[in-house]
Amino acid sequence: MAPTAPTNTDRFYLHYTVSSLAHTLLMRTNGSITPAEASTVFSELLTLLDANLYTLDITGMEFSAAGSNVRNPVAYTGDTEVGAGTAIDSLTRAQAIVFTGRDQSGHAIRLFIYGAKGISDGDYRTSEGENSAVDAALDYLAALSGYFMTVGAFQPVWHRYANITIPIHWQKKLRTV
Repeated sequence: MAPTAPTNTDRFYLHYTVSSLAHTLLMRTNGSITPAEASTVFSELLTLLDANLYTLDITGMEFSAAGSNVRNPVAYTGDTEVGAGTAIDSLTRAQAIVFTGRDQSGHAIRLFIYGAKGISDGDYRTSEGENSAVDAALDYLAALSGYFMTVGAFQPVWHRYANITIPIHWQKKLRTV
C-alpha cells in the first residue's frame, strides 16, 4: 500500500485535560462537516462513555483543511465537561479507552480517549457485552458517516471491543518518575 499523506482529509482536533494533563482527540472528516456538527459528534461520543471516564475538561477545538498542516481555532459547542471524579496519579491519568478499526483499503484507525477508569476486569480489553457504555459508543461509531474516517478517507469497520491501556509513551514516562 502506498503511503497516504496525513493531510489527506479534513481534521478536527478536540483538546481536553484530565487532572491537568492535556490530550487531543483527532477526528478525520469527509470535507462537508461544520464545527458545530463535529462538536456534536465529539460531545455525544464522550457522553456515551461518561460513566467510564474521570472528569474531562474540554479546552478547545481546532480545524485543518485537507492538504494543509495549518490548524485554526474553531468554536466548540458541545458539553465542556464529561465524566466524574479525579484521576489521582499518573497511572490513572494516562489510562485510555482505545477504539480500533480498519477501512476497505487497509488503513487502520485508533481513537485514544484518556482518563479511563479501570473497566476491563484485568484483561485490558472490554469485549462486546461486557460494558454497556463501551457497547453504546461502538454502536455510535459504527453508525456514523463522514466522521472518524481513516487517513485514506474511508469509513472504518470498528472492532467490536475496546482496549483499556496505558500507551507506550506514558509507560516510559511512568518508569522515569
